[in-house]
Amino acid sequence: TIVYTAIDLKGNAANCSFNVQVVAAPGCTANAAPVDNQTGMDPASVILSWNAAANASAYDVYLGTTNPPTTIVAANVNGTSYTVTNLNGGATYFWFVLPKNVAGAATGCASSTTRFSTSGEPVS
Repeated sequence: TIVYTAIDLKGNAANCSFNVQVVAAPGCTANAAPVDNQTGMDPASVILSWNAAANASAYDVYLGTTNPPTTIVAANVNGTSYTVTNLNGGATYFWFVLPKNVAGAATGCASSTTRFSTSGEPVS
């Protein structure tokens, strides 16, 4: 609670107070599916899902073929899943989710990176 003194035009003082809610940045979340090291995923469509993070209002989804991935494939996702399409066959992908809210983004979430492999032939 913050208390301040207000003075009106006639010089009368009055104490006023209001509550301020401090919002902290959310913590990291855990990838739920596909599970780490899952193989045989359909490169046409893979549903990525994760656990909700306390205080998160949105999520950025990182995906790539290097660990940790540096490409955001979806920003400001409101739910706890995202479908990626048109992946390369016979490839290994790494992914993680970055929870965020008005206070900022979680930190250190690249350490929750997991990987999966797609079925089919590699792109030559």
